[in-house]
Amino acid sequence: TGHTNAATLPGQTATVRYRPLSGGNWTEVPNTTTSPLTLANLQPGTGYEVQARTNCSVSDQSVYTAARFRTAC
Repeated sequence: TGHTNAATLPGQTATVRYRPLSGGNWTEVPNTTTSPLTLANLQPGTGYEVQARTNCSVSDQSVYTAARFRTAC
């Protein structure tokens, strides 16, 4: 389990997605206001990419900001 901070302004939500660096499908958490957010089902000793963006409105979303991390063994 990992944690990421998806802080948003009041009344706004964020979309967070993550996947292993080796590829595969994104696990997406849409329209969250939870901060910090717990990332579930992470495998030990694995590198991950996490991306987050603010959902200002249905038609106005910020670009994703990305980070990489590795889980402990």
